[in-house]
Amino acid sequence: MLGAFRSADAGPRGAAARIGLAALLACIGLTWTAGATSAFATYGTVKITKVNEGGDQTDSFHFNASTAIKSTGGFDLKGGQSYSSSTVHANTGAYAGAGAYTVSETADPDYDLRDIACSVTPAPGKYTASGSTAKDLANRKVSIRVGVSEKVDCTVYNKRKTGTIIVKKALVPSTDTGTFDLQVDGATVASQVGDGGYGSKTVVTGTHTVGETGAYLSDYSSATACKNAAGYAVAVSAAGAVNVGDGDTITCTITNTRKTGTIVVKKALIPASDAGKFDLQVDGADVATQVGDGGYGSKTVPTGTHTVGEAGANLADYTSSTECKNGSDYAVDVSAAGAVNVTSGDTITCTITNTRKTGKIVVKKQLVPSTDAGTFDLQVDGADVATQVGDGGTGSKVVNTGVHTVGETGENLADYAAYTSCTDAEGADVAKGSGMLNVTVGNGDTITCTITNTRKTGTIVVKKALAPSTDTGRFDLRVDGGDVATQVGDGGTGSKTVPTGTHTVGEAGANLGDYTSSTSCLDAAGAEVAKGTGDVTVAVGDGDTITCTITNTRKVKPTPPSQPQPPVTPSTPQPAPAQAVAGVKTVARPARGSAALTGPRACPRTTSVSATVRGKQIRRVTFFVRGHKVKTVTKAANGRWTLSMRTSSLRRGPNAVTARVEFTAASQTKSRTLRINITRCAAQVVSPQFTG
Repeated sequence: MLGAFRSADAGPRGAAARIGLAALLACIGLTWTAGATSAFATYGTVKITKVNEGGDQTDSFHFNASTAIKSTGGFDLKGGQSYSSSTVHANTGAYAGAGAYTVSETADPDYDLRDIACSVTPAPGKYTASGSTAKDLANRKVSIRVGVSEKVDCTVYNKRKTGTIIVKKALVPSTDTGTFDLQVDGATVASQVGDGGYGSKTVVTGTHTVGETGAYLSDYSSATACKNAAGYAVAVSAAGAVNVGDGDTITCTITNTRKTGTIVVKKALIPASDAGKFDLQVDGADVATQVGDGGYGSKTVPTGTHTVGEAGANLADYTSSTECKNGSDYAVDVSAAGAVNVTSGDTITCTITNTRKTGKIVVKKQLVPSTDAGTFDLQVDGADVATQVGDGGTGSKVVNTGVHTVGETGENLADYAAYTSCTDAEGADVAKGSGMLNVTVGNGDTITCTITNTRKTGTIVVKKALAPSTDTGRFDLRVDGGDVATQVGDGGTGSKTVPTGTHTVGEAGANLGDYTSSTSCLDAAGAEVAKGTGDVTVAVGDGDTITCTITNTRKVKPTPPSQPQPPVTPSTPQPAPAQAVAGVKTVARPARGSAALTGPRACPRTTSVSATVRGKQIRRVTFFVRGHKVKTVTKAANGRWTLSMRTSSLRRGPNAVTARVEFTAASQTKSRTLRINITRCAAQVVSPQFTG
């Protein structure tokens, strides 16, 4: 805060740049605060943009940065996103000693760094920039120097790594007339091909699926085998998933063998109304996708042993059993793994029954402090299980196994810090987190989740100041009408921890009418929060410390009219100074101190202004601007005690300047407080002139 009111000769702080920037801002009518002055005087802007070529635009990339650019040391960007900081301290010219700042990207195995392109925009009103950039592609890094009010833009280009998938068709027997569409990731790469047909696709690195479609696929059994360019086998899942590396060429052959029997797979759910959806399978291949109770699918297969089964995201939430019958409705043996034997011409119908597992979620409310009056709705999966409950309130719900959400709603949740802990029936920790919480419920589980809401708080500090400071007044300092300090004088203080929100600051005293009062409040950074007379309303945020100073100035009583004096009785004549009698010492009366404070009378148009104290017997002068101490002068220059200020550091409108004058002990003069206002005019709009 003090830096904003540094004297004009405070050292090489880029004064020319600040004056130029202040003049520019004055022209466009911006209003500065004291804090903003420092920021505009020494900061530049750094912007980092990510370009993702050929990849998933939701992919995120991590950057490490100098703390001058990002205080936490790093940030993440997706394709097309930018990170920008306008408060990067300049590191050129007078600030070059800070060294170059750096931004580097963490390598991603799925991407290649193609380029880092940067530009430097000069400060407003300048044709050249002092800043510069240097890229180091080998280390994925760029070094940055930015001048005051300059802007550095750097774009990081990444290109997605790719490979190639070739899909081939093989038929058994090779003379089979079936034709099929070959696919990569569900998109057709070859249409209606028979034995020996193929298609290809360039894909990004990672896992992809190969497959096929055709009108009579159920008449064939299919198998997929994949090899790389060197002829080595590459793993491929039953669903056709294969992993492709950078530069790979993977060839997958899908072999279709004509079947000679039929397997029908049916789905049964208990309860039948259950919303579960499953893929029914024969030999690991889907014959029906996302079916519920009563859904079915079939497949023609070669004679021999085949497996029936299912796939689904939430199979663990069910108990399953399988029963098979032949065309004559006789039971057919099926193993625990779903293996069943099919003979020529058989039609085997297998019913897979899934019974839903269930559990229970109990939600409890805890408040800190427990006496807090907050009330909330407790929820499971977004539905209320208890409404408007306070500390100790509870609700519960029987749920299907799987993942469920536990949470709460309330009008003033922002005034609390929320924490959720969940335990099982034995008290073991299950999960914990803040806000809405995902919890996994198993069959027969009872999960108890306690949502703890702790009221957010801040601190209000109340201080007493008296003018003059030697005044004997005593007052009670108050927050929200309650005393935090009683019968205190100048320098007295009190504090109170309060919930977040709006509170009042005030005082009480028997003789308050003898004073004029004013209150100023500052946050922890020294920025003004509120001011006024009497009780002051102040907003307190989480963790805030608000310091309010109540200043009471003793009112000056009128001087009563002088009364007639009685006649003076003649006394023994005293010798005149020139007639001093031997043995009588003449003592000279000490010279009294005097002081006067002056400053500019109208709106200053210069880049700096001064407040000056002149007088006699002055020991030192302490200057305050808008209540903030900025300088103490202990030695006069040519009889003047002067505070010099940049005009741009002043707020628009009147600025209160106070000088506390202390006199020499020999003068026997009490300290004096002098006040003036220095007004900074609003910015003027310059009308354009027509030049023809």
